[in-house]
Amino acid sequence: MEWTYLMVRQAQVRMQKEIADSIAELHKASVIEMPFESKKFDRIFHCNVYYFWKERLKCCKELLRDLKPGGYMMTVVRVEGLTTFLTPAQTDVNAYMDDLKTSGFSDVSIETVNLKPGYTFQCIKAFYT
Repeated sequence: MEWTYLMVRQAQVRMQKEIADSIAELHKASVIEMPFESKKFDRIFHCNVYYFWKERLKCCKELLRDLKPGGYMMTVVRVEGLTTFLTPAQTDVNAYMDDLKTSGFSDVSIETVNLKPGYTFQCIKAFYT
């Protein structure tokens, strides 16, 4: 099974109640040309993908296009775990945050979260005002 379908399946299982209650929707699509009308979503969440985008700035602009004004985008990444198989340029969260700002997002911030002892991840949040 392709890993992207596996990730969608895992998300469906973990968010079963939210999906059933129409609180959340899951979509698998290419970020560079998402098949949605402009300003469709209040929030966009993605996890562990920005470092695979070949045209990161164009992808950031597409995320912004899909958000409603007042919405926000959040991404979660565990940088520590990426450095073993990706280049520093790919995993550079500051470069990603700069691309978010350049594309039109505001109040771009990052927070390191300790999930459990010895396991941290970074949460990047960006607003469309």
